[in-house]
Amino acid sequence: MRSLFSRVLLSNWLFLIILLTTGLILYFVETQVATEFKFVLFVLYIIFSMLIAFHTSFRIATSVTEHLIVIEKKTMEMTKTLMSPFDNAQITKKENALVNIAKRPKLIWSDYQGQLNWSKANLKCEEIQMRLPTMYELKMAYDSGITDYWRQNGNIYWSSQNSTELKASETYISILSYPYAMFLFYAIDILDRSSYTFFRSNENSVRCVQWE
Repeated sequence: MRSLFSRVLLSNWLFLIILLTTGLILYFVETQVATEFKFVLFVLYIIFSMLIAFHTSFRIATSVTEHLIVIEKKTMEMTKTLMSPFDNAQITKKENALVNIAKRPKLIWSDYQGQLNWSKANLKCEEIQMRLPTMYELKMAYDSGITDYWRQNGNIYWSSQNSTELKASETYISILSYPYAMFLFYAIDILDRSSYTFFRSNENSVRCVQWE
């Protein structure tokens, strides 16, 4: 990023130097040409300045876009790494045993609570004497089939878990190396049981849970 800012700063200075140099040249030329040509010189200077400004802006925009694409790719790779413990291929025998529990009446789900950010969703569940579900509970609900009718309200549902609750040995990445982990919370897509992480400011569907 430091090199990007340096390039932007140098481009701005180069743009100013070119305009200043061109202006000085035109000032000198103006004293050597007839009066009827001075307006033409002024118009040409304006057109030249606009072309230089467009070229400089285009180069800056291209540089910024290239850096943003690299950052986005790295973020997606890190997110996939954090999501890996919840992939279907890594479900343990203990989790498979819990799938059957979701079919029992002891696990009670609330009605649809709306599209909320994570903080408001957590507060909403506390207000109705319930809580946000864990990822295991959401996956149990999916496996039991009760999420089929949830799709009319949305397909991405918040969980109570954030990235810092995972052990480094399970994620193959140290939480200390990913400073945004404490602000990322897991959610599940009830269309295909896949897991995602979102910042708490994102808005997703909310259903609360409690054990009877």
